[in-house]
Amino acid sequence: MKILAILWFVVTACWATPVTVYLEGRLTSTYAVLIVAQQAGLFAEQGLQVSLVAGRGEEEGNRQVVAGTADFTISKLSSHLIRCCNHSLPLVRVATLIDRPLQCLIVQPKINSVAELKGKRLGYRASLGEIAPLKLATILANVNLKITDITLVPLTSSLVPAFLSGDVDAVLGECCPYELNNIYSHCSQVHIFYYEERGIDGYDPIIIIAHRHRPENVKAFVTALQRAVDLMHYSPEQSWKYYSQGVSEKASYANKTIFMQIAPLLVKDVGLLSIEKYNRLAQFMKRSGILTKDIPQSYAIDGSL
Repeated sequence: MKILAILWFVVTACWATPVTVYLEGRLTSTYAVLIVAQQAGLFAEQGLQVSLVAGRGEEEGNRQVVAGTADFTISKLSSHLIRCCNHSLPLVRVATLIDRPLQCLIVQPKINSVAELKGKRLGYRASLGEIAPLKLATILANVNLKITDITLVPLTSSLVPAFLSGDVDAVLGECCPYELNNIYSHCSQVHIFYYEERGIDGYDPIIIIAHRHRPENVKAFVTALQRAVDLMHYSPEQSWKYYSQGVSEKASYANKTIFMQIAPLLVKDVGLLSIEKYNRLAQFMKRSGILTKDIPQSYAIDGSL
């Protein structure tokens, strides 16, 4: 039986189509679905030989897809895709892994409400550009505050050290459960304000992006992802075994905890597209001056069709 399995793997590898996927950084639980699909042989079942490449930031993945040196990349914000398309990059959303906001506003224990941020220092990821202040302005408007009422501190590295050291009174854009778990482990009394409860329009935080004019492997790739998502939903323990085999990080209790928190956040249908939600976000960005022109209607599709 083992010999047959090896022969099947060899034969499959010979006729499989090579596919390259660029990640934002090193392999972590953010990319759990991809790793599970790879280790469980789900890509191979679809005739794909997938290589996962650890990139150096989201922009690199976009450039690789546009240049044709990568087939897919991962974007952590649908707003980022919309901004890229507004700059005429031929990119398209083909699948969604998580469709609910993961980012949040985290404040020090001494601050009990958003209104108390007046006069305080707030750190945010500089890589988010103009979208972070826009989201913050929306949150502050609910309590009659403006951006000018606080001091913005753009940070190029992790926000967690600046927050824990007290250099900033709050951080915007940290993700659940990643950085939030880290902060909780050091300071359990922090206050959390979730985007969806503070007037932020809905968006997809983790999506799969392809080249708009090269759809050849999209359906097979999305089909494999769907099967990996189903596996993570219904067999999380088995999925964890696949995941831990495919990453170099230690199979620790903390890493398993994050993996198990990620699994239920995954969408049920990765290809399913709510174009209305994307268009609402695009209109919000246009009204705010981030978009300079209308984006093409083909910037998001259902990759499973």
